[in-house]
Amino acid sequence: MRARDADSREFLEALVPLMVSAGHSPKRLLAEFKAISDRMKEPAREWDPADLAYVADLPHVLSHWYSDEEYTNKAGAPRPLPLRGSGPSLNALISRVYPGAQPAPIVQVLVRTKVVRERQGYYEPLGRPVLFERTLARRHALLSVFELLRTVTRNCAAGRRGPLLLHQTAINPSLPERDLPEFHERLKRQAPDFLWGFDRFMRRRELERKSSEPVRRVGLGIYAIEERPGPPVRWRPPRNTSHARRMKK
Repeated sequence: MRARDADSREFLEALVPLMVSAGHSPKRLLAEFKAISDRMKEPAREWDPADLAYVADLPHVLSHWYSDEEYTNKAGAPRPLPLRGSGPSLNALISRVYPGAQPAPIVQVLVRTKVVRERQGYYEPLGRPVLFERTLARRHALLSVFELLRTVTRNCAAGRRGPLLLHQTAINPSLPERDLPEFHERLKRQAPDFLWGFDRFMRRRELERKSSEPVRRVGLGIYAIEERPGPPVRWRPPRNTSHARRMKK
């Protein structure tokens, strides 16, 4: 099995059993999947599993640029960097995150997505968030879904070993629509500082690690949901009818 096929298989093996265990018919899922797939055209570019790591690690370039003393000035702000050179450079910074990779395509993406700008031969970041262009944004979104599925699958696995990974939500079923702008504005204002704090923690540990010790890809995400209220909940009676009769007495 090719790597790209194994990657797709892993995604579906995480999603489908979760849906079936929640009550979805596997036969109906197969029919619906085929109906949806039949409406789609073949992609212009075949899926490459490396795309996930590529878009996942791109913001880490900015993390080092805003945090590492070698790449910041005395005020703690990111320094403008030349493309290459014997000292700190954009190519050297990229090599920290993508060892052995050609930096030129990554520089092009950073500039094209307006994460970085070039002025008089030096490059400077325009902000910590990375706003991906359309194609990369879809791959980044797929990564978010994939990682969430992996967490849920691990926590629900039969015979699971090790501690649960954090998976918590805060959902209100009846928030007035007039309060939606305030909700989204508050989340956008508070989430970056929370995420950046954990990013600094992980980056410090990354720099302190020994070259021979094992590592894991670790992270967390915050996302908003907004949808219409669902149908009224109708709880089914317990399966054990004798137990249900005793409860009624």
